[in-house]
Order: sequence, then C-alpha cells, then structure tokens
Amino acid sequence: MKEVILKTAGMFDEYDPQDKDYELWKSISEYMDGEAALVMESAAKDGKYVFLGLTDREKDKELFYMIEQESMIGRYIGARELFEAEWEKGDYEPEGCICLEKKYLEFQEN
Repeated sequence: MKEVILKTAGMFDEYDPQDKDYELWKSISEYMDGEAALVMESAAKDGKYVFLGLTDREKDKELFYMIEQESMIGRYIGARELFEAEWEKGDYEPEGCICLEKKYLEFQEN
C-alpha cells in the first residue's frame, strides 16, 4: 500500500462528453485532484494502481457517494440517507474498483 497525492484533474478530458455519466466522472476526478489517497499496485493490470480511498475520511465518504451516482454501477442513486446509514455502520463496500494510471499519482515518501 502506498500513499499518493492524486493528480486527476483533466483525467476525463479525452472521453466523450456525450456519455451519460461524463459530467459526473469529470466532477469526481476534479474532486479527487490534490487529495492524499491510498493505492496499491494492481495484480491484474500491469502499470495500474487500485484506488483504496482518500486519507480524509469525510472527503472519502463524499467521493464514494458521488461514485454511487453513476448510472451503471450506482447502488445509492439519490439515496443519501441509505448510503449514510450503511457508511456509518461500517457496512458500505463499493462494487468493483477504480484503477488509476501511474501518471495520475504523485508518490509520497514513507
């Protein structure tokens, strides 16, 4: 596990702006930008890192709620109270994972 600073602003600039979730993912990448996070090297995809979460727990909760608004994978679309309850009980688990390219990560010395 490694601590990084995320450099994700503009990560979705090359994606199709007509995509249903383009604006959501653009706002997610901008929200994450500059934040300290934990990642681990992907065992499945060479050169990629699995995003584990932001080190700031409140920002991490907001980030995962934003991700849960995605039309294909979101399980809590418009259901903030249910998401909050699951998060506070410690029962929240995201579906799948987010893989990031090394170019979006600034590694910290530990």
